Amino acid sequence: MADKRKQENLAGPSKTKIHKAKKTTNNDQAEKEQEKPKVLDCTDMPESEILATFAGYRQELHEIFLKHKDQLEEQWMVNKELVYYTDVAHLFNEDQKMAMMQVLENEFVPIELNGKVMVLLGKKTCSKLNLTYVSILQYTEFFTSTLLMEWIIRIFMKRYKFTTRQDALKLIKKQENEVLEYIARDW
Repeated sequence: MADKRKQENLAGPSKTKIHKAKKTTNNDQAEKEQEKPKVLDCTDMPESEILATFAGYRQELHEIFLKHKDQLEEQWMVNKELVYYTDVAHLFNEDQKMAMMQVLENEFVPIELNGKVMVLLGKKTCSKLNLTYVSILQYTEFFTSTLLMEWIIRIFMKRYKFTTRQDALKLIKKQENEVLEYIARDW
């Protein structure tokens, strides 16, 4: 009898013990998947569908642009009328946001200055740098930090049928907290 136990210990656990261990692991995985928070976002939307929404929001975005374009970033961040980058940027993927930025540049940047913003960002000094270019650089920051985010929140609200910005932003914040809690449990 003692020899048989020695053999089992040397050979490792029996097949039934392994099977039971796997079952427990599978149950743990299933529980973990069930706990994983559901996140509403727009990352699965086709680019063409996203860009087609611009026509419906053009007037609103123009009004926001004209009202806030000359403000500093610190002013955008504290303005309760505006959505800031960190609030909603994760609702779309980088490719979607770049396509949207192109639409905003085409709409708001004069044609003779299109593309020059990127060139200037890569240079330390530029003899042609003047007030117009500085303004365009500031507007580019406004596009990425605020105007793009305003477009994003509008698409998100329409897609998920929110009637108020506050409700949409509350859900987004709640989702973010749930995801952070979920990640923290893994650590």
